[in-house]
Amino acid sequence: HVGDANDRAFERLGIVMRRYANASASEDETRIKRCMAKELAPTKDTLLDMLFNIKTLGLPRKTLEIGYNLAEQHTDWYGSPRSVWGIGNGLTEYAKSIPFADQRSKVEMAAGKVFEMAF
Repeated sequence: HVGDANDRAFERLGIVMRRYANASASEDETRIKRCMAKELAPTKDTLLDMLFNIKTLGLPRKTLEIGYNLAEQHTDWYGSPRSVWGIGNGLTEYAKSIPFADQRSKVEMAAGKVFEMAF
């Protein structure tokens, strides 16, 4: 029996969401700028080798290369594909095309770990 647990949970969620919606965007903007400015490697191959060797990412080199190529196609959105922002968004972009949630989630979690490299 859950009683009014759902109501309480949604009420708390509403409080958190209102707080987030009313918060300043400057912290997020600062994080994004840091991700865009942090170059991980001087070349595509160096970057792919470096990320492939980070075992906690758990991604094959082919997946990393697809993410890189997508970031490279959208430099107007992501800037340098060798930056944290570029490769992280390239991987996220690739994840959108993966039909299975478990595989998509794996790529998205790896992209999150890449974003953390800027901090």
